[in-house]
Amino acid sequence: MVDTNRRRRFAPFVGALLCFFLTMITLFPPLDVGGGSNSGSLGPFLGFLPICFLIMGFTMKEQDDRTQKLETALAAREEKTTE
Repeated sequence: MVDTNRRRRFAPFVGALLCFFLTMITLFPPLDVGGGSNSGSLGPFLGFLPICFLIMGFTMKEQDDRTQKLETALAAREEKTTE
């Protein structure tokens, strides 16, 4: 079973990781014997796509951390008022 804390830390970055691997496969095809025809505009797009997902992952992680802190503070406050 996967630890939920570990899942929370790595889940936002799965998109960036997938995009990175897709970009590497597209830009550097393994054993490209025939030479292939890559369009000129696809390379830069795929090169910057992982950066977008990485920035989004950091944003989602920061938002999740803030939510956790707020929930912890709210639970502590409710516990304090019930005593």
